[in-house]
Amino acid sequence: MDKLLNEGRRRAGIEIFARGKGVRPIMKHLKDGKVLAIVMDQDTRKGQGIFVPFMGKLAHTQRGPGFLACRMQAPILPVFMVRDENGLTHTCHVEEPIMPPPGPPTEEGIERLTRAYTEALERYVRKYPSQWMWMHDRWRQRPEDEAPGPLFAAAAGNEARG
Repeated sequence: MDKLLNEGRRRAGIEIFARGKGVRPIMKHLKDGKVLAIVMDQDTRKGQGIFVPFMGKLAHTQRGPGFLACRMQAPILPVFMVRDENGLTHTCHVEEPIMPPPGPPTEEGIERLTRAYTEALERYVRKYPSQWMWMHDRWRQRPEDEAPGPLFAAAAGNEARG
């Protein structure tokens, strides 16, 4: 699926930045005045995200968009494509820009931006739940200090006895 989507994006003239290839090419892209689109509804690699509320539960969320916005003093513009009732066309919904705080990146600024874009995503998922193409376990990673759920605790109790 990813290969098919990226092939279509390249044909449309969209430059793809592979994950794990460093941030410098992305920063140059932004410095050159180009637009950067990031799929923001996926969990991220361990240690590369922060936990913010999403759909009533803490979700490990990419901090990269918030960092880039702060570092480059570029707004985050939440954009959502919503399939129309006819099933054939889409409407592009553009939210108000989320502006980074002035100055260099701080953890507080990055978290504020991450929360804001995650709240925008949640509004659209709640409004159009059938259109969220969710193929990832969004809540797979949990905060280290989070207590285990009742099923995990029960299973751990059985292992200790058995």
